[in-house]
Amino acid sequence: MKPDPKRQRIALFGNFGTGNLGNEATLQAMLYNLRRYLPNAELSCICMRPENTASEHNISAVPIRARIPIWKKSSESSNEAEPAVEPNRWPKALAKLRRACGHING
Repeated sequence: MKPDPKRQRIALFGNFGTGNLGNEATLQAMLYNLRRYLPNAELSCICMRPENTASEHNISAVPIRARIPIWKKSSESSNEAEPAVEPNRWPKALAKLRRACGHING
């Protein structure tokens, strides 16, 4: 499904889906008001436990961090760390994040 360029896209970022009552209440309040005042907006969430958030709030959700570690030890005997993801891949990842979040007005 191709996204509608005229439709607002809003991504909420936070520690959601972990069972923290304050964070969950904040998310619920934001979703309630966004759905009330911007009923046609496409809402999504970037959070710690996207599977919980998606099922609980009927919203698309993605994890805050990748499932692979960003840094890993180069070997068991070495204390030096090396990137698990090649540095030249970061611009592509950041571009995807910008597209997922949409344009943020300042």
